Amino acid sequence: MSGVILIRGKSGTGKTALSTELSKRLGLPVLRKDDLYDSVADFIPEHGDRNRVSFDILYRFLQKARSLNPLPNQLITDLRELKEHYKDAPEAYMDGELIVDTVRPLRELADEAEIFLRGCR
Repeated sequence: MSGVILIRGKSGTGKTALSTELSKRLGLPVLRKDDLYDSVADFIPEHGDRNRVSFDILYRFLQKARSLNPLPNQLITDLRELKEHYKDAPEAYMDGELIVDTVRPLRELADEAEIFLRGCR
């Protein structure tokens, strides 16, 4: 499977649990913004600055992934565009995007996501 999988949601909705489970099932690495944020905390004391640095690292990673394998990653052109897309319409979605209700058990969510992702190949 190639491409970038983006998992988004509000704090405490199960993004980490779902990404960890999908990583195990699909054998994919996980890059989490929160991990980047925490890793720079000793060097960058201000929250806003840490967020900017974390998103910059993610953006550079996505740019590199897209340059190495552009076909499955054409949707991601700019994180600012992605942020703008979701800003005013949190329930809006893009083609090829799966929306899950994290009230359901993790196993069900991971099953649904795995089937969806394998179908996107």
